Amino acid sequence: MPESDLPFEILSRIASYVFNDGKLACMMTCKRWKIPYQESVWKTLQIDFMEELEEICTTAKNSTSRFLPYDLTTEIIHIYKLFSINKLQKLQVFQTFRNLKHLDIKVICFDPADADFTRYVSGLSSLVSLVLQPTQTTQRMFIPLILEILGHMPNLQKLHIRPAFLVPPIPQTIPVPGVATLNLAIVGWDPIWLYYFSFKYPKIRSLEWTNCSSEDEEAATEYTVEKKELLRSITKAFTCLETIDLYSQLYMEWEHAIFSEVLCRLHAPIKKLIYRSLGANSTENFWERIIQQFAQSFS
Repeated sequence: MPESDLPFEILSRIASYVFNDGKLACMMTCKRWKIPYQESVWKTLQIDFMEELEEICTTAKNSTSRFLPYDLTTEIIHIYKLFSINKLQKLQVFQTFRNLKHLDIKVICFDPADADFTRYVSGLSSLVSLVLQPTQTTQRMFIPLILEILGHMPNLQKLHIRPAFLVPPIPQTIPVPGVATLNLAIVGWDPIWLYYFSFKYPKIRSLEWTNCSSEDEEAATEYTVEKKELLRSITKAFTCLETIDLYSQLYMEWEHAIFSEVLCRLHAPIKKLIYRSLGANSTENFWERIIQQFAQSFS
């Protein structure tokens, strides 16, 4: 059977495993492929910016398609940047996507004006999964508001509330000066590990560290301003560190630059440095700067 004659059900199943860029190409490949791949694009929306969500909502509201009602096709929405309840309200997200089943907002903030939000979410009977992470500054008002909202989600089966980024306990952590060697393998790397180690292992001499970005988008973290300031607040740490063996599968330049920025600023007494990188999206000039930073700091 030629690919152009594959049944709709099989095409839909295949489309669910194809990245969005590939789905758009497949839509143009064959007339029979357009609907299943277009449906797959609309079924799961991944949003980075408010403008992007606004454009998608406008398209869904104004659609006249008889074959693919966008407002009913979308079942899953992932929002990766900071969003507020107010923004969702203005865009009428829940009224637009009436068959929404899964909503995941990586970082959400609240405002006192959101107290009447419950009137806005009264139609969320389709939602079965909700994942939220409130910002640290809005956690206090989050609890009563989310309890009120849950009363309007009769079919909700999964609720996952991620804790906001909290670091106050780390400086009070009990140090373990007896640990001289660390051998670590971390998936889903977060730069705050360095902040933790600076308090936990004050006498560490050898660090062997394998780290990589997580393939799970939910576990991926950003180098936020708050985390950057925390690392810069370290004034004395790694005073005994002599050997570093790093094997990195990180992709972004900032993920690599963290090591050099922290260790070079603290003038750790490094005598042996091994740095192996795989899959980094970096230029030769970037690595030249990193090497120069280490050389100037340790010479």
